[in-house]
Amino acid sequence: MRKSLFIGYLLIYVFSASFNYFFVKFGLRYAMPLGYMSIRYAIAGACWL
Repeated sequence: MRKSLFIGYLLIYVFSASFNYFFVKFGLRYAMPLGYMSIRYAIAGACWL
């Protein structure tokens, strides 16, 4: 059971990292890296609440 759970989490991580790369590449055309990263971390922190 644990191995399949680990594989599931790993697949979720791989897919989210792939989508993250697209959004970062697109977003850096319009924002400075420091400002863009702070917005991303603020949104991620708000999702945890």
